[in-house]
Amino acid sequence: MRVYFDEQGRALPDRPHRPGPLPPFGAELAEHLPGWTVQAGPLNPGRDLAELRSQTWGWGRLPWDTVSAPHIALALTGPDGERLLTVKTGIDAPIVLGAAKPDDLPDYDPRAVQVPALVALPSDVPPATVAAEETSLGPHCLQAVWEARTSAATHAVEALRRLGSAYAPAPGSPWGRGEIGSFDSPEDRNRAAWPHFETLIDQGPYLVAGIRVAATIEDRLDPAVGPDLRRLYVTETALDRLRELRDGWRDAAACIIGPPPKLTRYGSARRTCATKRHGPPAPNSRTARSLR
Repeated sequence: MRVYFDEQGRALPDRPHRPGPLPPFGAELAEHLPGWTVQAGPLNPGRDLAELRSQTWGWGRLPWDTVSAPHIALALTGPDGERLLTVKTGIDAPIVLGAAKPDDLPDYDPRAVQVPALVALPSDVPPATVAAEETSLGPHCLQAVWEARTSAATHAVEALRRLGSAYAPAPGSPWGRGEIGSFDSPEDRNRAAWPHFETLIDQGPYLVAGIRVAATIEDRLDPAVGPDLRRLYVTETALDRLRELRDGWRDAAACIIGPPPKLTRYGSARRTCATKRHGPPAPNSRTARSLR
């Protein structure tokens, strides 16, 4: 669950909203962007404007806040997954184009990512010109997302290598405890390593798919990179196995911890009624395997 705050740090109410109809400018812009999705952003003061602010990527200081809304805000999604924002802060204000932050963007080193700069156009520019700028900006946004995913995955691999050589004493052994770079137990080391595994699980499939798309016949025949490209299936198999382990652990944890507090009474009532009608439920095979 996301919680949004205003400029004074007060939590904004989570009110449901629906995307509004496309303004005439947005409808005409969509006609010049075949294959793209153009959607008007809700501009109600409060949560809607805070969410719009959170979607910007590399915009710097924004010319609107949670009270004063821009005149138009359009979210654009390209055929290759490009995500852009087109904002017009006032009737006669310039039209600003910029990158939108992907929902699953990982933590990355800002020095390794070059988010494309904002593009400002005159307020009276025709939609065809805006569409041309959007299609030109899209590939740069995809490159920035690739750089962010690569940065996060590289950091995760380097951290796992360091943790793999970190010392963790055997149970009951006093040697090495408290030393710099060591852990008090193998369990502590595993807990420190797990977030990096999750980064690889989440970002690895994107990187493998991107490599496959970008690889050419010449690359596959190149003796320097060809063997690595042909061994991508090994990486995919390892990622699938890690994902299975994570899903199994989440199933087991849900079985042990139970449902959220608000659903406990409702779930207990349903289980009681079901038991009276049909007898005890059969165990979930996937959960049972995970627990074993």
